[in-house]
Amino acid sequence: LARARALLAAGRTGPAARELAGLPADDGLAAPARLAACLLRGRLAAAQGDTEEARRRQAEAVDLARPEGLRLPFAEGGARVRRTLREAPRPAARQGRPADGPPPAVAPPVVAPPVVESLSARETEVLRQAARMLSTEEIAAELYVSANTVKTHLKSIYRKLGVTRRSDAVHRAQALGLL
Repeated sequence: LARARALLAAGRTGPAARELAGLPADDGLAAPARLAACLLRGRLAAAQGDTEEARRRQAEAVDLARPEGLRLPFAEGGARVRRTLREAPRPAARQGRPADGPPPAVAPPVVAPPVVESLSARETEVLRQAARMLSTEEIAAELYVSANTVKTHLKSIYRKLGVTRRSDAVHRAQALGLL
């Protein structure tokens, strides 16, 4: 994998493809290695101009990562991987239960705390960018501010919306009609 990654980074798609072809079958690889190989095959397809194959490989990688909760390979994949993930349609939440098991328990609805103060225009813009799944650095570049300024805005947003995580802030803002 490391050799294929290095060859691909050097723009040598042919040798990179041969290295990937020499990997053992998916059954012989641990989940993180299968995921890395899948992402590399997607990058290789994109480098060769086959965007449909690149998207298919990325969707396959998401399916591989989901049961294990693997996220780091996507973060390490760079801006192209994150952009493709943002553009890809999200799968519907899976409902279901084992055929012989009881129906899942329904948790009581959680009432979110009220908004402490309204968001400023700049905080709203930072939140919009966060909703696009941009990293702190990417938001900073989009808004022409420093990463520390973005972090300060995010902390203020979390405080005002009564949340502790970026995804919770986006969901809360959507529920409140702020986005």
